[in-house]
Amino acid sequence: MSGVSGSLLDRAVDAHGGMERWRKVIRLDVRLSVSGFLFQIKGHPEGLHDVVVHIDPQRPAVTICPFGRPDCRGHFTPDRVWIEDREDHIIEERVDPRGSFAGHVLNTRWDKLHLLYFTGYALWNYFTTPFLLTQPSVHVSEIASHEEYGFKLLRLQ
Repeated sequence: MSGVSGSLLDRAVDAHGGMERWRKVIRLDVRLSVSGFLFQIKGHPEGLHDVVVHIDPQRPAVTICPFGRPDCRGHFTPDRVWIEDREDHIIEERVDPRGSFAGHVLNTRWDKLHLLYFTGYALWNYFTTPFLLTQPSVHVSEIASHEEYGFKLLRLQ
């Protein structure tokens, strides 16, 4: 794990079931609602309400049902996002979705595919941490602790 043997990262992974158990997970299914100020300023004040999210824990891939319309689902991968109907017909898609954010500022409005990319990217990261930190391409090191509200917080960089 990037030179942090017996470290905070090891303890975090162990506290979440350990690497052996994690490698056996084939899909995470989550029902959630997400909203807030960011969604409002980006033009999606409804956020995502009562959706089911399927997350591939071994690679960045997320499916959100429903998405956009009750009969559609949205798919996220780092290189492509797309919305399809129940018959698997593609309604909208975007290749290189990250590049579509070039030139955006805080109040730039998002289309549905921007929303799908941002949400899929965020959810994959949220639900796979700390395991994504163990990937060979991720370099992790423990840094000095931080005290806040009387609590000592251990930190990774």
